[in-house]
Amino acid sequence: VYDSVQARFPEKALISVGVFYFLRFLIPAFVAPHRFGLTSVATPPPHVHRTVLLVSKVLQALANGTPFGDKEAFMVPLNGFLTT
Repeated sequence: VYDSVQARFPEKALISVGVFYFLRFLIPAFVAPHRFGLTSVATPPPHVHRTVLLVSKVLQALANGTPFGDKEAFMVPLNGFLTT
């Protein structure tokens, strides 16, 4: 990842490795810890799963540097948090 990004966007090469790891490994384990053997619960209760899913959406938007838009209008009030 580093080498590929370094060739085209040298100033973003290091951060791209962190974002890649974060989005591909940490967020999935955060959203579905039961699928990775991180919890003893088979599946979390629906309200817990929904909360974790919303937190992961905020973390992904923060990592990607993209604000929420029309697709998830209910998340738009959090754009202030993302830009601060």
